[in-house]
Amino acid sequence: MGNAIDYTNWKEEKMDGKIYYISPSANPKHSRVIFKLALAFGNYLNGKTCEVYIDNLDIYLDEEENNYVIPDMSVLCDKNKFKDNGYHGVPSLIVEVISPTSLKRDRFEKFKLYEKFGVKEYWLVDYQGKSIEQYTIVNESYQLLNILAIVSDFDYEKRLTESEREAYTTIIRPSIFDALEIDIKEIFG
Repeated sequence: MGNAIDYTNWKEEKMDGKIYYISPSANPKHSRVIFKLALAFGNYLNGKTCEVYIDNLDIYLDEEENNYVIPDMSVLCDKNKFKDNGYHGVPSLIVEVISPTSLKRDRFEKFKLYEKFGVKEYWLVDYQGKSIEQYTIVNESYQLLNILAIVSDFDYEKRLTESEREAYTTIIRPSIFDALEIDIKEIFG
């Protein structure tokens, strides 16, 4: 009896009619990465149409409300889609920070859901591996646009070929904003 989980304070998401519960508190590293990403987006978007939201807004992807999520971070660009209970529409960009408890849901279930509803860009962030996978919609399917990772081991850097060293970057550019550049060293540092 003492092993029952109390879901009273947990957040709820619904995908294809199935309810999922999200832990009410995140790992501090998870929270720090989301904060730094939101700050970078927020500074860029200041005075523009789009806004960034983190971990506190219900997003209803369909009118029947069979699919609603609370992404770690989202970029929302249509002010007419806000209602009292959340955002009713498809975000332009969603970021999910993966963790051992959310890995399957973020990498497979949410990936397919966001792809199905046409979220233009989806980032999977791994704070433990210090990497970001960047997916964009091409012909109604997600295509991997980029994977960025922090290479911190000097010996590893020596094993890269010259062309690999030249191509290596820690700058990620959202495809939906031409001028925004984010250095992932600042996000994971």
